[in-house]
Amino acid sequence: MFDYDALVRLSAQKCKDAPQSIEVVLTTCGLNARRTTAACVVAAFPEFRPVVEFIDKTRSRYAEDELSAIGEMLVEEYLAMQSFATSHGVLWDSVDFLALMAGMSGFMERFEKPQDNGARIVASRLQACAEPLCGDAQCSMVAMGLWFADFDGFRHAVARAIGALRQ
Repeated sequence: MFDYDALVRLSAQKCKDAPQSIEVVLTTCGLNARRTTAACVVAAFPEFRPVVEFIDKTRSRYAEDELSAIGEMLVEEYLAMQSFATSHGVLWDSVDFLALMAGMSGFMERFEKPQDNGARIVASRLQACAEPLCGDAQCSMVAMGLWFADFDGFRHAVARAIGALRQ
């Protein structure tokens, strides 16, 4: 379960003074939060650790600034997450895993039309969870996914909230 309005406010707060676009800020926050969010999944599902190790490998490549390699590794991370979830269906009930997948699917499908972005499906599932979404990393992941899927008009809501903060 997540509080849509709280995610709009959190996103607006992160973006209000940033010189970059909203999309860049939310993407940066989301991608930087994926390791922390994945570590929360490991706390409940230790068998998810190889995915976290793969994320660590990708993050170490950032320092080398090989953008093409990083893009390919992000795709591999996402595929590893999906593959793991396929064999461990119980993960689809984990708020932390759903937050991770909302962000990653939103980012991976960012070139799709928002209404076709898979983050919509994950966000809907997350809304139905009894457990609340908490933690800045998890919220950042979900906000990134909501942005790319424009879930319930998220883009307009964040832009409007930023405008209100700047007044």
